[in-house]
Amino acid sequence: MEHPPHGGNDPGKVGTDGTLEKDINLQIAQRLKKKLQGEGLEVVLTRESDRNLAEEGASSQKVSDLKHRVELIGETDPRLVVSIHQN
Repeated sequence: MEHPPHGGNDPGKVGTDGTLEKDINLQIAQRLKKKLQGEGLEVVLTRESDRNLAEEGASSQKVSDLKHRVELIGETDPRLVVSIHQN
């Protein structure tokens, strides 16, 4: 399982040129997914687009997002979880 953090209203770090960590994370995750699938591995991403997993109207979007990511990981029971960050 690959975990591209941030997404939606959570940009992560913002580069001096305006580049958003969430966009880089997702691009890396999508490329890695394609490569791993080419090797015959099953890959699940915690997000496939620019969104977070928070419930609409949650008092803490960050907590709600992380809770749902943990639930997804628990449901899929992967052998490995990779969390991609750019700091």
